[in-house]
Amino acid sequence: MSKLLISIILFFFIGCSPSNSKKIPEIKEIDMESILNSPMSLDRHVLETCYNLNTSLAPIYLNDIMAHLNNKTGLWKECYFSTMSIYCNSLTNDQEPQFQAALFEYFLHNPAQYLSFLDKTTFETSDCLLSKLSAYVNNHVLNDEITLISIKNVVYKHCSDCSDHDIEAIYLYIDLVKKFQDK
Repeated sequence: MSKLLISIILFFFIGCSPSNSKKIPEIKEIDMESILNSPMSLDRHVLETCYNLNTSLAPIYLNDIMAHLNNKTGLWKECYFSTMSIYCNSLTNDQEPQFQAALFEYFLHNPAQYLSFLDKTTFETSDCLLSKLSAYVNNHVLNDEITLISIKNVVYKHCSDCSDHDIEAIYLYIDLVKKFQDK
């Protein structure tokens, strides 16, 4: 019985104390330990979701995630986008327009990170993002508010470190977005 108790105590101390720092890379912009040990908040939800520490969705945070996504930098921006993407398949009709707009803005200003994220995510999530981005682009392109050429120009401007291969992949994705028809 005492061996079982010691094992449980060791598991608790080894498993609970610094485990968050082992699962999450050091992010200099934040005090990760204080966020993860604080009451639930937007940043804590984003960190826990981004690093699969807690996989339950909390829709009360989605509007704030979308509103703050493009104001973040570095790993924070990637975590906010990753977390936002997890909600893609569970959006309500009221959330769709804001989600699509936030997704489009993220794609325009972070095309290389967007495609890199697609390489790491599930087909279900990447298909959902394609569907939402396509719906947004097709709605606005059809209304002559924007053109594919202007989208490509903005993406090119925000992809200064991209190789020619990266630019070609991004342009092909934009063409796919335009042609995609959600069934």
